[in-house]
Amino acid sequence: YVSGTAATLYSGSQSIITDFVGSQYRLYEMHNTITPLHVRNANGYYYYDDIQTNATEFWDSDNNWQATEHNGNRQALDAYWGLGKSIDYWRDVHARNSFDDYGQAVKAYVHVSINDMVAFYDVTYHTFNFGDGNGQYSPLTALDVVSHEFGHGVTQYTCNLRTGTTFEA
Repeated sequence: YVSGTAATLYSGSQSIITDFVGSQYRLYEMHNTITPLHVRNANGYYYYDDIQTNATEFWDSDNNWQATEHNGNRQALDAYWGLGKSIDYWRDVHARNSFDDYGQAVKAYVHVSINDMVAFYDVTYHTFNFGDGNGQYSPLTALDVVSHEFGHGVTQYTCNLRTGTTFEA
């Protein structure tokens, strides 16, 4: 894993850790060496099966994720950085290992249901999903939204809610 810089949409320039594959970097890491963190592009899909079939990686050639290169995808950088901060908060303040307290992978998708006001944690598939807004509102990947959705994952496991419907913001 390699240190990089991300020009996030809402939080400015932030340090991130990414995975080096071949000659490219992607938004994946073993956060704090114990919790897998992975953000992918849902390409406008909403339902889990469609997302799984059509999701793609975000790539960068030099691990300096600049706004000029990734302008339409900067919300992915916010989601990635914000989920890392959420993992850190729950570990440092509550001694919790990921949202389930067992180190479960943090899988997230941005560009979910393009032109829709959606941000949600899927309790069935344990994924964090972020839409692009609806034209009136910007993408839903600011730190408060991302950490809010992470909190839904924590709630599912602390309240023993193993099955059910999706938590939406």
